[in-house]
Amino acid sequence: MYTMLANVNGCSMLPDGRMVFTCSHWGKIKVFRIDGSEEFEMKNIGPLYDVVSIGNDTLVITSESEEKINVKSHSFGAALFNDNCLCYCAGKLGIQEIYLKEEFINNVISTEMSPHVYLAILHNTIYYTDMKTHSVTCIGTSCTAAGEHPYWTKWTFKDENVLKSPNGIAVDSIGSAYVSGSASCNVVVISNNGLFHKELLSKEDGLTHPGALHYDRSTNKLLVANSYDYAYLYNVNN
Repeated sequence: MYTMLANVNGCSMLPDGRMVFTCSHWGKIKVFRIDGSEEFEMKNIGPLYDVVSIGNDTLVITSESEEKINVKSHSFGAALFNDNCLCYCAGKLGIQEIYLKEEFINNVISTEMSPHVYLAILHNTIYYTDMKTHSVTCIGTSCTAAGEHPYWTKWTFKDENVLKSPNGIAVDSIGSAYVSGSASCNVVVISNNGLFHKELLSKEDGLTHPGALHYDRSTNKLLVANSYDYAYLYNVNN
């Protein structure tokens, strides 16, 4: 579909099949119907990054500007633990979680992160990309009675011959990670143990500096957005 957007940093699919894109260049959000036609847009919101949907009528958007919920950090990629808990990259503060109703913030990982990190979550496992190091990391987490989050690295994938400047990331129901390579202009799927990978999409499929992507686990559809103008929706056969 032709999005007519520049610097698309985030995309998501609503339960009813509609698609949402954030445009940091013009500070707007666009929503498209399942047939690819534009439904509406919201303008002059500010610098936008990732977007996460909660049901058909609620969007959570990360931004570096002042927000309704002040997280006191530069926030980029985000993913939901559940309908009330959002996990996001907080740059120097690491990875944090925020309880949306209570507006309570908790540290998950206190290690400083690259400014441009995207996240995906499956159960108690967090996957994140790092464009600076050209790597994808999978970590396991748990929660103690004191609210602390011990974590451990399960695997790290790094192969610049396959994936350069990994950007958006999404995870299917069995833990396979789908990652867009902005510099390698492709989408690579990595097995849930990090040992195997396969290039799914490339320049030949129309990808030009792909950024955001989203995997709908209920329909096995993969939404991939180029940084400029075009986005593509695929059916995935697991």
